[in-house]
This record gives sequence, structure tokens and C-alpha cells, in this order.
Amino acid sequence: MRSQALLFVGLLVIYNVNLRQVSSYDTYASRFVPISILRDGDLILDEFVPEAIKPRSDGEFFSDYFAYVRGHFYDSHSPVGPLLALPVYALPAWIGIPDRAELMANMFSKLAASIMAALSAVMLFNASRRFLSATRTSASHNAAATRVALVAAIAYGLATSVWSTASLAMWTHTPAVLGFAVALWAMTAGRPGIAGVAAAGAWFSRPATAPAVALLGLYLLHRTARARWTSAAAAHHRADALRFSAGAALTGGAGILYNFWLFGNAVGGAPFRTSYWVTELGATGMFTGSLPAGLAGLTVSPSRGILIYSPIVLVAVYGAVRAWRTPLASDEAAEGFSRADAVLLARYVSLAALTILLTYSKFIVWWGGHGYGPRYLTDAMPFVGFLFVPGLSSLAQRTSRARIARLVTAAALAYSIFIQAVGAFCWPESWTLNDNPPYRYRLWDWRGSQIESCIRDGPRVDPAARRLFERLGL
Repeated sequence: MRSQALLFVGLLVIYNVNLRQVSSYDTYASRFVPISILRDGDLILDEFVPEAIKPRSDGEFFSDYFAYVRGHFYDSHSPVGPLLALPVYALPAWIGIPDRAELMANMFSKLAASIMAALSAVMLFNASRRFLSATRTSASHNAAATRVALVAAIAYGLATSVWSTASLAMWTHTPAVLGFAVALWAMTAGRPGIAGVAAAGAWFSRPATAPAVALLGLYLLHRTARARWTSAAAAHHRADALRFSAGAALTGGAGILYNFWLFGNAVGGAPFRTSYWVTELGATGMFTGSLPAGLAGLTVSPSRGILIYSPIVLVAVYGAVRAWRTPLASDEAAEGFSRADAVLLARYVSLAALTILLTYSKFIVWWGGHGYGPRYLTDAMPFVGFLFVPGLSSLAQRTSRARIARLVTAAALAYSIFIQAVGAFCWPESWTLNDNPPYRYRLWDWRGSQIESCIRDGPRVDPAARRLFERLGL
């Protein structure tokens, strides 16, 4: 319990030390939804829309973030994040402090996002310890398992876009990473119903993650198929699969009904938000992009490649390789989370991460618009964080090769944390804001990358934080 508390508090402090919420217009409407729910009891955002950007007389969608439907304005994104943020907004919204809605929205959306991101790391930490306990490796003793799980959670929370994106604003990535982290914990803790609800909530937030949710369900079906049909374990596994399916169907069904109510389709506002790019790029659909181009861009491009921004993910790649090389022992008599279950789950988690990478690689706007690094791949980070564990656990061996691997891993971790800190403190920078030529034409410019521009421009300080510093004489 102490490790969990320290992890949560430590991450929460680090996430907020930059004293500003960091996002793009994508999060603008979502910041006001909790205020509308708490004050007016609805999702209508009419009073928060600036007069300068009211819709055209034809009533069409006019922007990426507000939807104009049935004579009112709504958030064009999923309401999952704002609903989870309600406890954070409740007191200031009811007492009216601060009195400016925009200031309240910026402050408490950032606080809510940072809490969700820190909680996701705690959930991943708990899932990692259960994984190590089940696999019974040399690192599975309590103290050693806790250390490995803690390093994995820190790498997940600070060395990936969980810090530079999910923790800093009300992105839809934020409830998605919390949902998948809770789902992984629930899978390892024997709570498949909770796993289904959480995974479907992640899908509701980020519809492109649907294949990953399906793979978690397939893991349970595969686990059931491995057990002898008449055994007690098989009956237990079948019940788990049904509980997961019921939880996912309940939450997913609610999400689909909401999307049809507001947008007239099953996936929400995404088709409306991307219609501009379909026209701009001359594409025939959202996912008709070049897979090789998108895959290369999301992995190694200087301004969007995950191996440039978070090379620590290579440890997760190694963890996935270990999971696929580890044989699945026959332990059908076990009804709990066994060694074979742990290995099998790691395999399906690796497939889930891969499907998210491939899905966004096919997206016509694989670079993710205005963001820092491979923002879209934030959705896959809970799976990557889980795979850190089998990758890191092998480093505990006392061999010369393991010592070298530890040094390389430490260097990759330090570099990755530094790059994420650059995004948290310095983005958006002149590279993003310069529209001549538009940034999407400079994604492969090695001589003038986003990271280099962020470092050159230096930290950005929120005006409110600047006034606070001046009052403190800093």
C-alpha cells in the first residue's frame, strides 16, 4: 500500500509541476462539460462558446471540438473523461471559485487528467506485481517483484506520452489509458466484469482501440479453450468470459446509444472531425492511408516516431518476445491467475499494442494533428507498460550481459523521461505554431525537429503561474 501511495503522489506532483494544462483545441469543449453537468444538469455548452465561433446558418459542424446539434452546442468528443472528472470539479463549480469558467476549466481539467494518469500507473503497478507472482521468476519474491513493478510503472508514467499528453489535459487518451490499465489489473485480479466495463470505456473514449478490446476478450476465450471442457477450471473460465462480455456490452452499448443520439452513428464525432482531412488530402476515408508511410512515421520519424520520443519501449518489445518464447504450461486445474494465464495475457497484450500501432498507421492523419510526438500511440501505453515487466525482470540476473543490458536500459529510460519532460514544459513551440510551411510537411526534417525546437524555445509559463511567481518574488 505504501508503494502505491508514493507512486501516486509522486506522479501527481510531477504531472502538475509545470503549472499549466497543455493541449490543443481538441480538448477545449471537454473542459467545460463537467461545469455544465454540475451547474445545469445537462451536456449543453451554449454559454461556453465564444460568439466569434458560432456556427454558420446552415447548422453544420463548424469545428473539431464543438458539435451543433438540435439547436445546441455539445462536446464532439466522448463524455467519459468529463464524467470521471466530476468529483474534481464539484466543489469549485458549486461554490463558484474561481468565478471565470475558462480558468476553472483549465485548472481542474488538468488536475483531473493528472489524477487519472497517476491512477492508471498505480493500476498497472498492481497488475505487474500479480503478473510476476504468477510467473514465479527469480524476480517474483515480494521485494524484488515490487521493485520491478515499480520501475515498470515509473517508465510507463514518466517515459511515455502518458506524461506529455494524457496527464496534462482532458484528452480522450486520458480516460482510455485509465480504462485499459484498470482492465489489465482486473484481468490479473480475477475481476473480468470490471475488466469488460473498463475496456469498453476505453473504447468509448477512443473508438479506434476496438481491436484491442476484442483481443482482451479473445484472451479469455483462449484461456477457456485450453482447459478440459468438463473441468472445474473450464467452468470458471467460461464464467469469466461471460462476465467480461456482459460488462463490455453494457458499457459499450451505452456508448453506442449515446453516439447515435448525438451524432447518428456508432463511433461518435470522429467522422465529422476528420472530414476536413478527407477533403484536404483527397482521401476516400479515414483509414485509407499508406500503412508503410504511417508505420515509419509513428516509429522512427524525427517529430512523431515513438523510438525517438520513448526508446524505452524497446524493453516492452523484448518483453513481448519473451512472452511468445515462453511455453504455455498445462495448468488447467488452476482457477486463479496462473503462470500460463500470465504468459497468455502478455501475448494478447502485445497483439493489442500492435493493433493500435497498425490502426493509426493506416489513419490518413497518422501524425495526430497538433500534439507532441506520437500522441495517438498514447492509447497503447498501458499495454506497453505491462510488457515492461517481462522485459525488465530478465535484467535481475547476475551476468555480464545483464549488467550491460541494465546500463543500456537505464540510459534509454533517462533519455525517454527527459524527452517527455521537454514536451510537458516546452510544448507547443515554434515548430508547431509555424504554419509556413504547415508542420505536417516537416515531420521528417531531421535538422529542425519538434524536440529540437522545444529545447531551443525553452519552457512556456502560464500567465497565471507567472503572476504567482511574481507575488512570491521569484
